[in-house]
Amino acid sequence: MGKRYRVVQAGCGGMGQGWLKMLSESPLVELVGVVDIRQEAAEAAAEKFGLTKAHAGTSLQKAIEAHKPDTAGRQRLFADICAAVAFANRSLVVHRDLTPSNVLVTADGTASLMDFGVVKEPGAELTAHGEVIGTVAYVA
Repeated sequence: MGKRYRVVQAGCGGMGQGWLKMLSESPLVELVGVVDIRQEAAEAAAEKFGLTKAHAGTSLQKAIEAHKPDTAGRQRLFADICAAVAFANRSLVVHRDLTPSNVLVTADGTASLMDFGVVKEPGAELTAHGEVIGTVAYVA
């Protein structure tokens, strides 16, 4: 068998459960974890799908409001986000909706990029003239 992709599923509500089922059955995917804003939801999904790693997380905005990280802490979060964007871009994937609510911060303080629902994938057509993709307040 060829390369398997190591995947951490972000979100385990109704849509997330569907993705988890599909990912857990794919021979191309090694499902290594699930993250969710609610720890109990992540733990239940991990148990249901036999995962050994379940991380609880929260949005970037909520994490900053709750924990008030110092400058060094904010720089670590920013570095995590930049690394995630760089990885996606090296894979020729453009996120197109990078907002604080699309960054999940796990319990250990690691930032992860989520919600790739409006990505531009390799070979896809460009956005049509006059069309806006993403959250307007964050479009650059």
